[in-house]
Amino acid sequence: MSQIDIMDKQPDMIKTQTVNDITAKELDGTRGQSLGESLKLISGVTTLNTGSTISKPMIHGMQGYRVLILNNGIRQEGQQWGNEHAPEIDPFIAQKLSVIKGANAVRYGSDAMAGVILVEPNDLPDTAAVTGEVNLVGMSNGQAGVASGILQGYFDKIKGFNWRVQGTYKKGGNIKTPTYYLKNTGVEELNFSYALGYHRKNWGIEGYYSQFNTKIGIFSGAHIGNLTDLKNAFNANKPQDSLATFSYDIDRPYQDISHELAKGKFHLHLAPRWIANLQYAYQYNIRKEYDKHKPLNNALAALDKPELDYRITSQTVDLVIEHLNIKSFRGQFGGSYMNQKNVYLGRFFVPNFINNTWGVFASERYVKQHIELEAGVRFDQKNLRSFYYIGNDLQNQI
Repeated sequence: MSQIDIMDKQPDMIKTQTVNDITAKELDGTRGQSLGESLKLISGVTTLNTGSTISKPMIHGMQGYRVLILNNGIRQEGQQWGNEHAPEIDPFIAQKLSVIKGANAVRYGSDAMAGVILVEPNDLPDTAAVTGEVNLVGMSNGQAGVASGILQGYFDKIKGFNWRVQGTYKKGGNIKTPTYYLKNTGVEELNFSYALGYHRKNWGIEGYYSQFNTKIGIFSGAHIGNLTDLKNAFNANKPQDSLATFSYDIDRPYQDISHELAKGKFHLHLAPRWIANLQYAYQYNIRKEYDKHKPLNNALAALDKPELDYRITSQTVDLVIEHLNIKSFRGQFGGSYMNQKNVYLGRFFVPNFINNTWGVFASERYVKQHIELEAGVRFDQKNLRSFYYIGNDLQNQI
């Protein structure tokens, strides 16, 4: 006796706000490049580049905290206070990149002034098979290589259980101009992620964990200590260290960055047309920056510690309840909460702080023949408290 399964999927609604997508096929042409470089395929998106390895997305001239990035449905929370702080995301995770502009971007938070970037992987598999994909990329300049792979499957004997593992390794050396090498411009990157899911007819649960680890060399000839150094750099025909040769070695100055993300998501069908989604996420970001020169104090220099060392921990909870078509109305409402703690070690630049933010929102959409109307409202409240030490005395700022 044979069995036939008839499956259907509700088509995505055409959104009234501006949405631009990069599909998996288009992403194949950008494999091996940074997330910012991939996003340049979208009209209106540019990048702020620092050297050949650091690329930050810009929308309408705004970047950093004014561009919200959702990594697998989670707000990407890392160090964004410098122009050389790129998103800590492995582009190979994404099978689709989307940029949302317009009023509906407020649904994701008040800091999405320029727009929202969605980094979306494929759904976990729902067929009883194990599949995989391997990407190998080579680049002549810098003699760089990238290897990335995905393996995923669905266990037919455990109905509703699916999984995915993914990893990427990247290594590159000094970049070359037509006449000389740029010293200390190598990069090394190691990333991996795991995903598990269990889905039944009316409910489902998913878990996800990822790590992003990179070491980025900063061109040593770009180091300046005063305006005289800057003027000399502008007037020089070639930068300092222009006699460098090719090497994979990364020395001072450089960045050492790691980002850890874990999330759990639960969804429940409350009624035929109502769905509730509850999500918790934890992120831990470490950014270490090493100057070109070690401290003059020999004892401190021997420790070889970074001059800037920041650790930021973020925890978020999101609850969204949505309803499908009810008398031509479709909408959602919910709330979010974030607790964030920043700690610095070594030299003071950005103070320690504790940030507690919560918000609620609601949006409705009316679709009737040739008429489409959409409205939304959001309220947020943030409590940010910073503190630092002068000697052994704790200083507070509200």
